[in-house]
Amino acid sequence: MNRAEKSATKLIENSALGMLITHGRSGLDANHIPFELDTSQGENGTLYSCAVNTRAEGKCTFSLE
Repeated sequence: MNRAEKSATKLIENSALGMLITHGRSGLDANHIPFELDTSQGENGTLYSCAVNTRAEGKCTFSLE
């Protein structure tokens, strides 16, 4: 891992929240959601999160790799 990758990994590990930005019928929407980085999974680690959509307008599906 180079210096920039190490810095990014450290920043993610030390931050409890990320921001999920979506675009729907009402326009842009931004929500804070928890993220967890598992550095033992994958080449650069795997980022996990959980989000629940309770709005009637539909489901929100996303993946991070």
